[in-house]
Amino acid sequence: MKVRVFSSSQLLVVSVLIMFLSGVLAARSFYFKDDKNNIFLKRPEYVYEVSGEVKKPGFYSYHEKQSIQKLINACGRLSDGIEFTGLNKKLKSGTRIILTDKIKIESLDASARINFFLPINVNRASIDDLSLIPGVGRKTAESIVCFRDKNNGINDLHELVNIKGIGEKRLNRILLYLSVDSGV
Repeated sequence: MKVRVFSSSQLLVVSVLIMFLSGVLAARSFYFKDDKNNIFLKRPEYVYEVSGEVKKPGFYSYHEKQSIQKLINACGRLSDGIEFTGLNKKLKSGTRIILTDKIKIESLDASARINFFLPINVNRASIDDLSLIPGVGRKTAESIVCFRDKNNGINDLHELVNIKGIGEKRLNRILLYLSVDSGV
């Protein structure tokens, strides 16, 4: 039996390959895996938008729910003079805060929710909102709204397979973007 001896350049290539694969495996713990499409997505846990009379308007993402007070402080505005009770109330992900002399709290619009992989409510979404979902064109969005209206809402997303043009494959691709109970 002949024993093969590897050269130093071959050992270097193997070492680099092992380090690369180790990095990929480590990264898996930080990313969400969509088993249906076999892709990895970086998914923020809690996303908020702060706008209005603030120094740093924009989107803020966190690993845990945030209070109104912490979001106000993060955007560069003190809560002095704001007429609002409950500044320590924790907000759900997908919330928009508009600061003036008062605080207005609303849900993010569909385009922002989809960009941050936050689902939109299939029972409240417009045709335009549904058309933003990858794999859903205007005709399919119209069919979803028609089906929803005809059936007095959708209780389970798997009901969508009853719509012409939506099979199991397409449903599995769009499930990430839909819910029956959150957001827009």
